[in-house]
Amino acid sequence: MTGLSQEWRAMLAGMFCCTIFGFSFMFSRIAFTVAPLSVVLANRFFVAWLALSVMACSGRFSFRLRSKRWPRLLLLALFEPLIYFLCESWGVQLTNASFSAVMIALIPIFSLLFGTLFLHEKASLAQTLFALLSISGVILISLIGSSNGTVSLLGFLALLGAIAAAVGFNVISRWISDEFSPFERTYAAFTMGFIFFTFLALAENQGDIQALLQPWHTPNFVVPVLYLGLLSSATAYMLYNYALTYLTITRASIFANWTTVVSVCAGVVFLQEPFGPAQAAGCLMILVGLYGVNRSPRKAVHQKQEAALSTEK
Repeated sequence: MTGLSQEWRAMLAGMFCCTIFGFSFMFSRIAFTVAPLSVVLANRFFVAWLALSVMACSGRFSFRLRSKRWPRLLLLALFEPLIYFLCESWGVQLTNASFSAVMIALIPIFSLLFGTLFLHEKASLAQTLFALLSISGVILISLIGSSNGTVSLLGFLALLGAIAAAVGFNVISRWISDEFSPFERTYAAFTMGFIFFTFLALAENQGDIQALLQPWHTPNFVVPVLYLGLLSSATAYMLYNYALTYLTITRASIFANWTTVVSVCAGVVFLQEPFGPAQAAGCLMILVGLYGVNRSPRKAVHQKQEAALSTEK
């Protein structure tokens, strides 16, 4: 990416990280056939934490908290991965797939609203309309592929919690981006995630460590968890934190809808799932919306571009 502006690098980072996220649903489904949710998450975050720790020890990336307001990192990690992954998992289990997908698709709009409220980032009317177009594409794809099942009040509340956690993560990550590098934000989040979900998995299995280790004998567990830990966690979240450093919340969070396009394509290619005119129209709406949000004139420009990420160069 030599020669590209910081803004273009951030947009490419957002697109690439959400491409990784798009394949994560397929790998998660495979891993869940071998082990329960808590065991998958514990191992996923262990792999991510181990990879990030090796990176920290290499000297290429630094993790320094001295003279910094480190409790903000704890707040960031509390929102995501802790609250988000718990609420999303419960919400998906207690509602049908289409309803949960539509709810999660609302994250960019709520991020836009809270970015305006707390960070004084103002999106133009064109950006707002293009964001709504992109979200409408996600909703169209989700409703066409709707599944049977009830939507419980508890599931709805859990998904609201997931939305709130994701928005909180977006706002806080951008808020502290002038003090903490993308690596520091990612490392803190996944250290807490590793600790929390390991204790959760052990509690659900009466302290039996073998419950966490046994699935590693199964290839259908090893490959997905390595993907989820190394790429979908360590790599993708660092890229997303990078994007949040140089882009407004509206522009960074809207890339999440690209995940739907990648998920649809992965399902068609690898799982032989159907792809019809409605899916094609939904994907087109998402792509046009992404282009419009990141191309339309902006009233507010990020003021932190000169200060952040100096330790990453």
